[in-house]
Amino acid sequence: MLAGPLFHVLHKEASSGARNVFNKVQALDGDLMLPSCGLSVSALETLRSEATIIIHCAADLTLDAEIQKTLRANYCGTRELLSLALDMPRLKCLLFTSTYYVNNFLPRNSPVEEKVHELPLILPGIKDALDHSQLVDVLLSLPPEEADRQAADLMCSLNFASTYAFGKLLTEQLVDDIYMP
Repeated sequence: MLAGPLFHVLHKEASSGARNVFNKVQALDGDLMLPSCGLSVSALETLRSEATIIIHCAADLTLDAEIQKTLRANYCGTRELLSLALDMPRLKCLLFTSTYYVNNFLPRNSPVEEKVHELPLILPGIKDALDHSQLVDVLLSLPPEEADRQAADLMCSLNFASTYAFGKLLTEQLVDDIYMP
């Protein structure tokens, strides 16, 4: 990952001897869908004792996946990573990447503020609005076809065209709840 063209300036600096950030960075191979993100015991111990920054850019980018697949990969996977991060005493920064399209509900050509928006998450047959965690629990507990139908109705009411963007919105709310004051 670090060998790609995105990091060409850093490679140039490292080869010139100016600075080498690559000896401070370690990419870990894991799976957010597995307990402890699929990391080995030694990788987990290294994270707990050494990690100061996490850059979380993993996601299933399928725009029209079934809602349960999207939520398991992006929401539940991030929740698993956040659980690990809370046990890292040296952690100073968790950088979470999302997408502009979490703001689909905003009027066209309106400014997009750097904030997490709370939206009314109301499903048919449920009287009160749900928070992100409750909504995810409900959608994951339904038969897949019913979850897709209910999510599609809610997404339509909020102007979301893809399960990916909607799942990222819910994931932003999760990260905000756990890491923002």
